Amino acid sequence: MKIALILTNDWELFGDGSGDFYDIQVAPLNEFLEYSRTENVPITLMAEVMQQFAFMKQKSTYYSDIAKKWEEMVLTTIDSGSDIQLHIHSQWHGAQFIDDKFLLNMDNWSIANLDEYTINDLISIGKSYLETLIRQSKKDYSCIAFRAGAYCIEPSSKVIPALKNNNFLADSSVTKHLKSTNYFDYSDAYSNYIPWNISSKSVKFKDDDSQLIEFPIFSNYQFDSQVIKRFFPKLYYKLFFNSHFSKDDIKWFEEKNLIKEKRYPASNRFYKKDINKNFYWYLKAIFSKNSIQLDYDYLPPEAFVFMINKIFKKIRNIENDLFLPIIASGHFKDIHNCNNIKLIIEKLRNSFKNDIEFWTLSKAIVYWQEKKQQILNGIKYEL
Repeated sequence: MKIALILTNDWELFGDGSGDFYDIQVAPLNEFLEYSRTENVPITLMAEVMQQFAFMKQKSTYYSDIAKKWEEMVLTTIDSGSDIQLHIHSQWHGAQFIDDKFLLNMDNWSIANLDEYTINDLISIGKSYLETLIRQSKKDYSCIAFRAGAYCIEPSSKVIPALKNNNFLADSSVTKHLKSTNYFDYSDAYSNYIPWNISSKSVKFKDDDSQLIEFPIFSNYQFDSQVIKRFFPKLYYKLFFNSHFSKDDIKWFEEKNLIKEKRYPASNRFYKKDINKNFYWYLKAIFSKNSIQLDYDYLPPEAFVFMINKIFKKIRNIENDLFLPIIASGHFKDIHNCNNIKLIIEKLRNSFKNDIEFWTLSKAIVYWQEKKQQILNGIKYEL
């Protein structure tokens, strides 16, 4: 069995609405699309539409120009052979524009905090907007996949009906074992890599009678140490990923972290505000088990390959031409250039040759619907 790797990217401003659109959304996307055209590696943008709606409402030329450029970039992405699907950061719902800046409603950080009618409206409007826009260029385009902002979709029993009502085929908000205080705990999600039909109770659970599919972001639940990572990065990657962290890797990640801190200081990050740095927190930072996402903006190339090899160890003895869709994630807003992902793709191709391909999420959804049972029969046998 082979792997179809889907590079998803949450395409958005920072969580508080800050960030230079041209710097953190346009520039890295243009760089990747130029690379994509020559290397035949598509990306799936999970396009955050709520900021776009907020910008479209403003009367100033500055914001109307951004809104036009946003649409231009979406169409350019589609024309390049990549994919666009729906992403919603619901804190933009109820945002105010005061003193020439947006003040977001952080009570709406999770879409599941909203009432069911509002959830349905936001998802319906977002889907309709993307389909109307993109069908100007690609007449058969359909918005069929959703990702909740900051992965906050729980309690998803409120969101699932809206996805079904609006004919979505898939969600991709879950990372097994990932937790966010007061928002979600995906420790008991069905799988860390195999898609499943979603129960009406929660996106975490499986129900074979459902038509809505969860495509989890691949993760590995493993021992980890943020202390060793910070102070001894080479040792960290050797211990926990059996991989080399090169001088070029160190330089790239140091630059990335410095630039992100300038763009979006840690003190402004809403998702960090409720962290209680008690004794237990410091103990976990020294040594604990954590969910490590397959994130091409946070994993150096050899560590990324190490994680992909974890999957191949499970499926390598299944001899057929089927593809297992695997979801990777990233955020263009978090990087200063695309060098890391380019090196990752090069190493993946060198390591796995024709056993790995790069697909869009739309292609993976259609393929899974057609080949699901054959794939699962093989995986069950292997496991």
